[in-house]
Amino acid sequence: LLEFAALKYAFDQFGSIIWGFPVEIETDCIALRDTLLNDKPSIVHARWRDGIIAYQIADVRHRSGASNTAADALSRRTSGQPQKDGDGSAWSVSEDWETERGLVNDLFLIQQTDSTSEMLATELRSRFKEEPIFMEIIEALFNLDGDKPERERRRAQHRALGYIVEDGRLWRIA
Repeated sequence: LLEFAALKYAFDQFGSIIWGFPVEIETDCIALRDTLLNDKPSIVHARWRDGIIAYQIADVRHRSGASNTAADALSRRTSGQPQKDGDGSAWSVSEDWETERGLVNDLFLIQQTDSTSEMLATELRSRFKEEPIFMEIIEALFNLDGDKPERERRRAQHRALGYIVEDGRLWRIA
């Protein structure tokens, strides 16, 4: 769906300008609107949609080409023309441009906790039960401080920046 790729490209290019502001999408492509509102998209379309929906989209409207002259003219500009080398007709949209450039888009990252990390957290908590500073750091590293006030969680996360857990031990990075 070329319109979907164009929308993703536009958000990637202008994201620093429109981030945090409400965005209304008007399109002459009913398939784009349906794809954005689809409950069961393909994996690639789901990733693209998640990247687009991360912006504050207020509305997605279909406006037919006859009444949307600017978009209609753009979409029909090269239709029916012979394709030539260098005119961009052979271009393709890479579905993983982020990974090609080494970027990890983990805004919607979901990780499952396994029993070994839970056991490790329990072991470290029991080892440092008499040390409140280390307890705070361990709880921040394993995200076990969800019941605490926001201010305390942020302070603990700040303190935990210089620490890692490796091989069952709490290490301070100097």
